[in-house]
Amino acid sequence: MTRLVALFAAVGLCACDQTRTVDHGLNLERKDETARLPFENSIEVTGGFSLRVSREGNLFWNEVPVSEAVLKDYIRQFSALSPEADRLFVAFEPGVSRTRSDWVRRQVTSSGLCEQRRCAEVSWSAKWPVVN
Repeated sequence: MTRLVALFAAVGLCACDQTRTVDHGLNLERKDETARLPFENSIEVTGGFSLRVSREGNLFWNEVPVSEAVLKDYIRQFSALSPEADRLFVAFEPGVSRTRSDWVRRQVTSSGLCEQRRCAEVSWSAKWPVVN
């Protein structure tokens, strides 16, 4: 488990190196297990886009509440951008249901963002920059 966490941390830190092939540990073949997103251990996140899921299961794209349908559309549009575009950082509030977190992770992984190395899961307490 420690090695897996270290691998995900290394993958997140090396996201700028587009020449290496990295196995994110995603197993999309098994239907009984939801693929995990690479975890970014940063305390402060700069750049990229934010998807936050509250304990109640509410979805927030860059701090704006969105519905499931809007989230799916945003993820679809975001994944169609250039592979060099910003990453999507996903954060789950402690206590969110597993059903909800699994659903969100499936949306992100099935979009192809993780294959493009443009997705990462971060701590709920990670600090986000203020954008004016």
